[in-house]
Amino acid sequence: MAEQDQQCPELADNGRAELSPKQEAFVRALLACGGSLPAACEVACISGRTGRRYAAEPLVKAAIAGAHSDALRQAANSLAARCSEALGVLVALMRDKAESGGTRRMAARSVLDLALQYGEQVELSERMAELEAWRSEIEASPGIWTGGA
Repeated sequence: MAEQDQQCPELADNGRAELSPKQEAFVRALLACGGSLPAACEVACISGRTGRRYAAEPLVKAAIAGAHSDALRQAANSLAARCSEALGVLVALMRDKAESGGTRRMAARSVLDLALQYGEQVELSERMAELEAWRSEIEASPGIWTGGA
């Protein structure tokens, strides 16, 4: 355990490594500054050298990746919440006899394109879930690829 403490001085009570407050500030600053390392270092009040060192650490890299994933998930949820409204606008345009034929046709095409894209995304998500389940099964049975060794 003493060796582990020397390698990972930021261990929590549960034995798992955690970011220091300065590293957390750096990760937040890096996201707020659009990934600009010099700007993030300035905001986090650390030197460029420390910022580069932080950015190279696996724990910090994982925190940055997680924060990016969270931001993308929030953006996707926000977009998804507005999809019904946007679809409603397109359908209203498509059905509005007062609109020109070209406008109605473009709205109808947009609705069809979106429906096809959505269907493709659902299918790909289902296939990915199946592949991930298959991979988990294989990883749980290590001898399957090594002839039972």
